[in-house]
Amino acid sequence: MTTENVVNHPSKRPAMKQIVPISSTLQIQSHLLPWGNGLGVRITKSLACASGMTADSLVMVTAKPGKIIIEAMPKRATLDELLAKFDPVRHGFESMACSPVGKEVL
Repeated sequence: MTTENVVNHPSKRPAMKQIVPISSTLQIQSHLLPWGNGLGVRITKSLACASGMTADSLVMVTAKPGKIIIEAMPKRATLDELLAKFDPVRHGFESMACSPVGKEVL
């Protein structure tokens, strides 16, 4: 039994019909299926790998007439990562270069 027969078997959900590699682009024909009060589409492992995305990746979903675009969002740095980049010599050994003002003064 070929993969195509298994995917298109009537007892299976119609998740994936066709994989068409185009240079570095991977396209898969799929169906929108009901998911709660909305619609969902399954992102296959091959699509996720080709895009560099993983489970829990932060994405931006944009809707245009006839299109839904899913783009990876850059990972936001944590406070620990930002503090690790802090160079006290470059920043004058202080996190604030000016003197305290306003409600900072006790």
